[in-house]
Order: sequence, then structure tokens, then C-alpha cells
Amino acid sequence: MKNVLYLVLLPVLLCYGCNKDGNVEPEAREDFISTYGGDPFLGDATGRLTLNDEFLYRWKGDATIALLEAHDDSVSIVFRADFGEEGEMNFKLRGQQQGMDYLSGEEPDDYFKVSENNISGQSRNASQYMTFDGRMAAGRVSMDMTVEFMEEMDHFPQGSILELSFSGRREVEQDDGSSGEGCQMKLVPIWSPNGMTMGMVPDCK
Repeated sequence: MKNVLYLVLLPVLLCYGCNKDGNVEPEAREDFISTYGGDPFLGDATGRLTLNDEFLYRWKGDATIALLEAHDDSVSIVFRADFGEEGEMNFKLRGQQQGMDYLSGEEPDDYFKVSENNISGQSRNASQYMTFDGRMAAGRVSMDMTVEFMEEMDHFPQGSILELSFSGRREVEQDDGSSGEGCQMKLVPIWSPNGMTMGMVPDCK
């Protein structure tokens, strides 16, 4: 399963186009972009693959979560999992801020949403069914992404379930939408609503 995530997971999954205690209240900020923009959230990423409740494989690495490319009321969110020699996954979507909330896609069938600090969403097609669940505060983000494969896709058997978890923290010191000190922007393959593209994501090794 080495290198599976880099060679297979990207085209399969990415079909969408703190302060120190992590308790900054969103009401203290003006909108979604100024609250969650700035330095990336850095932490851990894990992946787990099962079939009929039988464990098949596990990945563990580093997570980077960041807001990028803010323009007017639209902004991109990237969730990056770096699994070292076993590959990486870059999940990037673009949506609109709605005050303190954020929405990409259209509810209730195909969407990714942040509202009142809660992350939710789902996407279904003939190949897979994805769900998103988590929490987002100014200093801390956690998100679980689950993919059920409705048909066999490369190394992922029909009926298998992939669980990806991202967790990151930061100190809140700026709200200018930059990628933060110690991070370099990296050009990587990204799957978006318009298909596979090359895009920039923060690499904070």
C-alpha cells in the first residue's frame, strides 16, 4: 500500500472542486476569513482502511490546514496530509463566507459547510460516498473525512471504507490571510470540482 495515497487517493477522493488554549471566541472577529485566515493550523493526520469491519491498512503523518486565495467573500480551504514516503493527500475546495459561516457546494446533497464552529458535509456519486464532520475554532481545527467506495477503484475494494482524520492547532497572532512564518508554498496535484489541477498549498515542515 506504499505510495497508494499519492498515486490513487488524490484522483479518488478530491472530487470537490490558536491562541494557546484554543478557545478564541469567533464573535471577537468580523467574519469567517479574518477569523480562520492567517497562520496555518499544524498537527496530525491519520488514515485507516477497512473492509467488512476488517482492518486493512493505516497511515500516520502531519496535517496542515489553511485558508488560501481570499478574494472578496470567497476563499479556498486546504486540508493537507503528509504521510512521508507513503505519499500525501491534498484536499482543496472553494466556497463563500456568509458572515461567520462558510459554504462550498449546495445543501443538502453535495456540500461542505462550517457553521457555529461545526464542520459538516457530504458528497455522493456512483463511485463513492463521502461525509465530513468536525469542529473549527480560531486556534484549533479537527475534521473526520469518511469515504465509502461503492465500486472498486484501484487499490480500494468495493465496499471498503477509508477514514481520514485531520487535527491542527495554532497561535492566533495575525489575520491577514498569509501562510505564516516557517511555511513554504508547494506546487502539488490537487483534485477540484473542475478536475485534476496543479495548485499551491502550504508546506510547513
